[in-house]
Amino acid sequence: NNSEAYKPQPTTNNSIAYNPPPTTNSSIAYKHLKYDYIIAGGGCAGLSMAWHLLHYGPKDKKTLFIDPDLSPSNTKTWCFWGMDEIPFVQLVYKTWNRMAVEANGVTLDGALKKYPYHCIREVDYKKHILDVLQKSESIDLLEARVKEIHPSREPEVITDNGSFKCDYAFQSCFHNKDIYAQSRFKLKQHFVGWEIKTNKNCFGPEKITLMDFNTSQKEGVTFFYTLPFSKRHAIVEYTLFTEHLLDKQDYERALKNYMRDKLNLADHEYELMRSEQGCIPMVEKAFRPGFGENVMNLGAAGGITKPSTGYTFTRTQQQCRQIAESLRKKGKPEVRNPSSFRFRVYDIMLLQIIRDHPNDAAEAFYRLFRDNDFETLLQFLDEKTNLSQELGIFTTVPYYPFLRALYKTKGLIWSGA
Repeated sequence: NNSEAYKPQPTTNNSIAYNPPPTTNSSIAYKHLKYDYIIAGGGCAGLSMAWHLLHYGPKDKKTLFIDPDLSPSNTKTWCFWGMDEIPFVQLVYKTWNRMAVEANGVTLDGALKKYPYHCIREVDYKKHILDVLQKSESIDLLEARVKEIHPSREPEVITDNGSFKCDYAFQSCFHNKDIYAQSRFKLKQHFVGWEIKTNKNCFGPEKITLMDFNTSQKEGVTFFYTLPFSKRHAIVEYTLFTEHLLDKQDYERALKNYMRDKLNLADHEYELMRSEQGCIPMVEKAFRPGFGENVMNLGAAGGITKPSTGYTFTRTQQQCRQIAESLRKKGKPEVRNPSSFRFRVYDIMLLQIIRDHPNDAAEAFYRLFRDNDFETLLQFLDEKTNLSQELGIFTTVPYYPFLRALYKTKGLIWSGA
């Protein structure tokens, strides 16, 4: 229904700590009430879209970038492996060349030569890109809350600081909840992470722990994830793949117990610097790439997140570059499905196992990392393996759970996944 409008989520963060230059001060009247492009939402996807438009898009277009708060904040950490399609090498906060997975009381350890694991902090990413945008004459910055987006041949973006029309709008403000409601698998990847500093050496800063399954699986697939920045500084994250969320105290209790039992840290032996949390939908249903003819959804709002893992950062960069290049070459935005048919089938099978048989899923993850080269697995998760490699990988996991999942999801698969 192209006549409907996006409805916003409540927001309480309207603080203005960032000081734009006079040409982008949100209190002045804008010269352009009609723009070529509007980017609604200044998170990872919106920032990435603006950056790629500047570098790969048309050079004669005017863009309006809107977000309620243009002050860089340090509330998120984005991680990914490899650097082939990431243009922000200088923003990498930490790189690791080894990875560990723990399960069944065993630690599996592997080197990462072709696919090192990287971390970028939100505060560095946002500050860098906003600095670039401020210097561009083709982009206006507006600090305002987006209230609605009306799709049409000239989409209208309505904010609490004015309404603006454009040829194309790119939004990451609003998620289509109907997709989640209609999906067969209503899983969520939800987590709370603590960035801590300790008063004794606890971490090996050269190696991340991608998954530590040595914890209770009663809620569903559950693991801890550790990003060590130094021997006394790390992010420790409690992550679950389940349909339901936990109470705040349950996440905190699990983290405290992990500090005590795994890291031998009493409460007074570490300082909590900050906390981050997230909830990522893990659904098989394809998200709409756009809303109406001239409004495109970006990032997680556009279904870019890989359903079975939750990783989004690299795929967002790919999406934004594709859009920018198609605008330059064809005059309209185009984006390909981020996953081929067979990888959508793999994701559907794994989602079925995670939801209905979490212990089988945890065992499958363990076997994958036990019996395969870590970098081959990262290449597989990046959907860059060939069918021969994938068949080799599947021989290392228990076959019955996947055959059962294939049978139970055959209707989804035959309908096009």
